[in-house]
Amino acid sequence: MDLSEMEKDDLRVILEGWFGASVVAGWEMNERVLDVFVEVVSRVRTCSRLIDTLPRPMGIPDKDYVRRQLRGIARRARNDDGVYLMCSDAVRWGYRSRFENAGRL
Repeated sequence: MDLSEMEKDDLRVILEGWFGASVVAGWEMNERVLDVFVEVVSRVRTCSRLIDTLPRPMGIPDKDYVRRQLRGIARRARNDDGVYLMCSDAVRWGYRSRFENAGRL
C-alpha cells in the first residue's frame, strides 16, 4: 500500500531532523524508506533496552555495587524509559546509506 501524503510528510520531517533537509531533499518517501525506518526504530529500542540492563557507571563494578544498582535497572526495564541518544545516533547513521538507496528517485 502506498504512503499517504501526510505519512510521506511525517516521514520526511523525521528524516530531515536526523540527517538534514539538504540530504533528504532528493529522497522519495516510499514503502522502502518506511521499511528501513521501522527497522531503525526497532534496533534503537533494542539497544536502549540492553543499555538499561547495565549498572551505572559502566566499567567493571564489584558485586556489591551491582546489587545496589538492581533497583534502578529494574525500574528502567519496567518503565521502558525511552531511547538513549547514543543508540539513536549510532543506529540511524549506520542506516543512512540504506535510506539513501531506498529513497532513490
